[in-house]
Amino acid sequence: MKRIRLVFSLIFLILLAGNEVLYAQCVVTGTIVDSLTSKPLANINIVVEGMKSGTSSSESGKFILKDIRKGVVTVHFTHVAYKELVLHFDLQSSIVIPTIRLTPNSFKLSDVFITADRLSLNSSDVPATVYSIPGNKAEVYAVNNTDELLSLIPGIRIDRDRGIFSKNSSISMRGMNGSARTLVLLDGAPINKADGAGVNWNRIDPDIIDRIEVMKGPNSTIYGSNAMGGVVNIITAKDQGPFRARVKTFYGTYNTRGGNVSASGAKIRNGKGIYWSMNSFYRKGDGYIPVADSLRDSLDARTYLTELGSSLRLGYQFSAKSSLEAEYNYYWDKKGDGTFIIEPGGSYNQYPSHFARLKYQSSKGKWQFNANGFYQLEHYLRQNETIKKQTGKYTLYQTDSKRIDAGLWLTAALQLQKGRRLTTGIDIKKGGVDASDIYYTATDILTNKGQMDLGAMFVQLETPLLMTGLSLETGVRFDAARFHGGSFTIQDPTAFSEFMTNYPTQFHDTSWMAVSPRIAVLYNPSTRLKLYLSYAHGFRTPTLDDMCRNGNIIKGFKLANPALGPEHLNNFETGYSAGIAKKLKVEQSFFFSLGKDFQYFVASGDSVYTGGNNLKPVLQRQNISKVRSYGTEITLSIQFSPSFLCFTNYAYNHSRIGSSKSSAGTNLDGKMLMEVPSHQASAGVEWRYKWFATGASYAYTGKIYADDDNLVMNPARTETGLHISANYLEKVYMSVSVQDLFNHRYIDSKGNISPGRFFMTSIIWKIQSLENKDSQDHLF
Repeated sequence: MKRIRLVFSLIFLILLAGNEVLYAQCVVTGTIVDSLTSKPLANINIVVEGMKSGTSSSESGKFILKDIRKGVVTVHFTHVAYKELVLHFDLQSSIVIPTIRLTPNSFKLSDVFITADRLSLNSSDVPATVYSIPGNKAEVYAVNNTDELLSLIPGIRIDRDRGIFSKNSSISMRGMNGSARTLVLLDGAPINKADGAGVNWNRIDPDIIDRIEVMKGPNSTIYGSNAMGGVVNIITAKDQGPFRARVKTFYGTYNTRGGNVSASGAKIRNGKGIYWSMNSFYRKGDGYIPVADSLRDSLDARTYLTELGSSLRLGYQFSAKSSLEAEYNYYWDKKGDGTFIIEPGGSYNQYPSHFARLKYQSSKGKWQFNANGFYQLEHYLRQNETIKKQTGKYTLYQTDSKRIDAGLWLTAALQLQKGRRLTTGIDIKKGGVDASDIYYTATDILTNKGQMDLGAMFVQLETPLLMTGLSLETGVRFDAARFHGGSFTIQDPTAFSEFMTNYPTQFHDTSWMAVSPRIAVLYNPSTRLKLYLSYAHGFRTPTLDDMCRNGNIIKGFKLANPALGPEHLNNFETGYSAGIAKKLKVEQSFFFSLGKDFQYFVASGDSVYTGGNNLKPVLQRQNISKVRSYGTEITLSIQFSPSFLCFTNYAYNHSRIGSSKSSAGTNLDGKMLMEVPSHQASAGVEWRYKWFATGASYAYTGKIYADDDNLVMNPARTETGLHISANYLEKVYMSVSVQDLFNHRYIDSKGNISPGRFFMTSIIWKIQSLENKDSQDHLF
């Protein structure tokens, strides 16, 4: 009996030893990088076949796989932006894998797109022309300001004739001239001002941008006023990794210098935790004289600039599907206007701005919810000094204008059965202005005030139709607006403003409403082809500047018009997006628009002497015309390899005033819309390889009329840009960029000359914390 027990004990020990050999645990470690740039790759999913657990790579690209049995194992490395890599190992002990290189997907047709309904869709599911520009394009192309990234998109015109020394900039698209007809969002919050509807692009640092989403055509069903030509949504980067910092310094033409400091971090466990980021930038330049040599006099001076900005973002993630985020942004600047007589700084403009945003987003079951509250204060300051050539009389005045815009946007979406989705929302927005022109060479003080309140509600339904790949989108929005508190007063008038008393304005509260329907059909027969057909209505409210301010403008003397109403536009559109042979992508759209009640300056027939050298016509903005616009836009992209991309764009637009009427008999029938080029084209090429990247771009803008009467035409112009960068160990980056490489200087409609060839060199140093190894592992 004892012998039998001994035999069984020996057998058990042998089996146990064999089992230990068979199931001995191994550890696999390694580092994952991009095959083209050699940059460490974070959040790469790593799974071992037959195991229920896995891991993902850290911010430094490192990973650890624990508790792996000996023998042959298969490991999958996956990420949506990279091709899957499968490796096989015959493990006999713990190993360190040599550097693993993942190849980027050569072509992505479908990106997550927020702007379409304020939540999230795939771009292939949006029945409209949409574009998404990654923020890292600023690392490849010659870009000094955020709006210049939009030159990569067909049909967008950028008005920045003085380059970085422009006091402001504007963009327009789809033949809708002026910044008032394109809505601009910053992280989903509108930043067009109620006073003039413009956007201060100078305060948005391109170094903090994650991407810019653009949706062409009227989008008033979701966004209301200002979205007649389209919507631009600037989405800043939100880093939820470990601590990292970035220091940048640069120097360029006209003694332009400055720097940028940014940092970010997060502490998130099991989907919960806090994240933060901060950014500060500074830029200063001596500028140039924006007047041609043959026209200069002793009063012409350089258009200098000084600007600084800072932003802070703080967020808390309650879960993977719920978060609260707050952001504050401050900007200060001073830009010389090109005239210096007596006062320090000469004539200059300033746009000190405060912007705050609070956003809550959550999803539960079939519901998604988004609340976005925002506040913007722009304290515009201007110093203006002039000498009249005929009389030699000196004039000095300052403008002090406080422009406040605030609101709350609420959006909710319900995922219904059979792929249907219902989106609804309520918007509340308020804008106001309190401005004064104070004369220091006289006693005059001119003051204008006004308020604009808007409220809206909308609903939109997306539903599949009978045919596979066919879907319908339909929606409607109701807006109500109220103008109140308008006034224009003159205190202690002298010859500078006494003539204005002959044109008193009768202010009264004004209200109006707008209904904006939309219907679109989308057909996706495959993942690489999108076809759509749509009708949409757009509108925009008048600006407070036109409703409550009298004053001098370049064209004449402007009278306020508190009776102005909104503009309306009906747009019909079709288009397609097609991927061919995995390397070629073609997108094209065709549109036809009919607008009514468009606003134009109407001459009253009177002329006044405003203190200048000549009489000026008396003008007033009125809803007088119908507009007809049609055109096409096409872009072609070729991804020769994951590291080599080429694109070319072309846009044709024909925008003409169909008919006009006014009490003064102004007739603009058949005139082309001013500042709208009939032809635009651009092209670019970019190449990235390990430690080196370069990009070149070319842009052509055709002839444009500079006035409503089509009497002055600006010639066509071209601009070529070049950018070259290199990095050392992914820590130090050096770059050189050149705008207007061939120095094709041009003169704008105001007689200003462009800055010409502009060089910029920069050095960037990146800092990243070491990872805690224990934070690298998690269960799926």
